[in-house]
Amino acid sequence: MDKETSLKITEKITKKFIDYLGYNVFNQNRNRENVYIKSIFCYICVNVYGLKKKHISLTINESHCNTLHSLKKHDDLINKDKFYTFLYKTILKDFLDVKIQAEKEVEEMVDFKHECIKLLNNLDVDVIEQFNQTRLKPFLKMNKF
Repeated sequence: MDKETSLKITEKITKKFIDYLGYNVFNQNRNRENVYIKSIFCYICVNVYGLKKKHISLTINESHCNTLHSLKKHDDLINKDKFYTFLYKTILKDFLDVKIQAEKEVEEMVDFKHECIKLLNNLDVDVIEQFNQTRLKPFLKMNKF
């Protein structure tokens, strides 16, 4: 998965943690609940969504080492702490629905890109060049790409 897609998914997961569940993964203090939430967040991102650890770290403004530590913490706590296990199972259930929606969005984006490529393949080189000069370049300049 490319960086842009990975970061978008991570941001959606972060938003759901904050808006829907009421948990702030950006919290920097070390109280038990925040440590648990960050550990669950990292675990879900990596093991449910298949996201890269460095992209998770970028999203939550943490070092890569802290993300790795959060993942190790999950492995330590999942069988030892009943509160953590309950919290994890509750949050995971909510995120399986989000994962299905995210997969659909990625699939739609890929389909759209393939459709655009097919359309471009059917056009003459002159038409593509004219489109590039009159539409695409102005659009990219206006939107600061």
